Amino acid sequence: MSNNNDHDFALTSVAESQKRGFWSMFVIMMGFTFFSASMWAGGNLGAGLSLKQFIIAVTVGNLILGVYTSLLA
Repeated sequence: MSNNNDHDFALTSVAESQKRGFWSMFVIMMGFTFFSASMWAGGNLGAGLSLKQFIIAVTVGNLILGVYTSLLA
């Protein structure tokens, strides 16, 4: 049973004509990592860590973000 008013596709699979391409989804996913709060937190975090600690923190954070966004997919 298809509901034509279900624009979020909550109960059905996304129609082929409504699917977005790689680049539009890429821009959205990049938006997860580049927004004001993360830049502000990263600046404060980076100022208080050594270079090695900062690289470890960024790597762990990106791994967590990668797992999170892959679960969204």
